[in-house]
Amino acid sequence: MKTLFYGVTGYTGELILEEAQKRQFKPIIAGRNAEKIEALAKRFDLPFRVFGLDSDSELDNNLNDVDLVLHCAGPFHFTTKPMIHACLRNAVHYLDLSGRVEGFEYAHHLNNEALQQQVMLMPGVGFDVVPSDCLVAHLKQQLPDATHLTLAIAMKNGGVSRGTALSTIENLPNGATIRKNGIITTVPLGQKQRVFKFGNWYKSICATAPWGDVSTAYYTADIPNVEAYLATTEKGAKMMRLTSKIKWLLKNPLVKSIAKTIIHNRPAGLSVNERLQSESYLYAEVSNEKGEIKSATLRVKDAYDNTAQVAVHIVIKIVNGTVKTGFQTPAGCFGSELILEVDGSVLV
Repeated sequence: MKTLFYGVTGYTGELILEEAQKRQFKPIIAGRNAEKIEALAKRFDLPFRVFGLDSDSELDNNLNDVDLVLHCAGPFHFTTKPMIHACLRNAVHYLDLSGRVEGFEYAHHLNNEALQQQVMLMPGVGFDVVPSDCLVAHLKQQLPDATHLTLAIAMKNGGVSRGTALSTIENLPNGATIRKNGIITTVPLGQKQRVFKFGNWYKSICATAPWGDVSTAYYTADIPNVEAYLATTEKGAKMMRLTSKIKWLLKNPLVKSIAKTIIHNRPAGLSVNERLQSESYLYAEVSNEKGEIKSATLRVKDAYDNTAQVAVHIVIKIVNGTVKTGFQTPAGCFGSELILEVDGSVLV
């Protein structure tokens, strides 16, 4: 199976190539910046292609001999549709690193077309979606008639890459989302606040945030009511709630341009040593109509190291023949144990 990793010139993309090298896996790499792609190809001794996402014919010319694409080029708000449709036109399995609810829902919308083309569509093959999806599937096994899910995510000594920060700038005015009785609903960012204990590892104030699990948990575990939280501080929660009052300002092109300039002047992401000091925690609880509750906590490596681990692991599983066509979620396809197959994952 011939694989192509697109958009790997960013911070997360390079981590993915390093992980692939560790596992002696050699994809074709591609992107729009010839200088950067050629440098990476030389560094990792990989074949490469240079093309953008603006031309259907250019996309088709570069994908018509490929079996699988791992799409790493964000912000996914802009890049998902051209790549996913190119994969469908050329009968290519599609994976990406997106964590956006809209991205999952859009891929699910294309399920019938994917089935006809006999390809898999699996957005969200990184952090947070892979570990959280597996955690949700694990709890669903313990409480099969669960109707409500609460999920919280925390990162100790963590940080965000430039790419994540740029995506956040685009999505910040949109608020958060919950799923209520099966329907996705937009709510103000930070609308609810709660203290979560992540096993014996961590404890934090958390506020409602737009995690992709509001979409994926519904398809993985058939849970119709989902709320997701992000660890923050009292001040951080107040700032999150403030965004709903200044949407007009956050959407202003000049304000967004200034914010993006500031982000571009920051480091690309955490250093190797900083990532070694970073861990990520996920807590989930499910309940049913009887009031029964099951909960569990998962610890994984730094969010970006975990993304590289699980993305490459999933690609290799597919290449080795574990594949289902149509729209898929990570745990829905590979099972709740998927996250425990990568180094550094602990479930309690």
